[in-house]
Amino acid sequence: MDDAGNVERIHDLIRQNDPSALDLIYDTFGARLYRYVLVMLGDVGMSEDVLQNVFVRLAENRECLARVENLAGYLFIMARNLALNVRRSRAKKEENIEDYANILATEADDPGAVDDRDQLLKALLKLPLEQREVIAMKCWQDMTFDEIADSLKISLNTVASRYRYALKKLREHLMRGNNMFRL
Repeated sequence: MDDAGNVERIHDLIRQNDPSALDLIYDTFGARLYRYVLVMLGDVGMSEDVLQNVFVRLAENRECLARVENLAGYLFIMARNLALNVRRSRAKKEENIEDYANILATEADDPGAVDDRDQLLKALLKLPLEQREVIAMKCWQDMTFDEIADSLKISLNTVASRYRYALKKLREHLMRGNNMFRL
């Protein structure tokens, strides 16, 4: 079943007050939410904690889900807000590329691919959070600009600008490193 079919099924389960709706929400959105939070936080443990907190809050307030029209947007906003709270509360530390290593999957047999991945991750870490966030939603979550704008409660033009500026900065960084990426 595709995401649209799962979302429809989730809404049916929520209307029936069936707790298995949470299982289906996790199966449908859990990995995407985790990757999104990981891009924001750069820490596996904290990202797992945020994802767990998202589902604890959903379980505690299941009845609120019945009024949600855009489930994906709602989940990403919730994950974003919790991740931003974590970012604000933790002491500033340098983000470590190893924390991000599982965002971009590469074949272990290809050392060139691993080097390319590391260069791309280093370039991503140099982006401001707002731009990194849009790149993550667009590239790894396959969200449209409209969905991103709705999730982040910003204008479509702002989403497009952040995406465009992020790609420009990534190109500049990767070209300085003489990488062969095409963005």
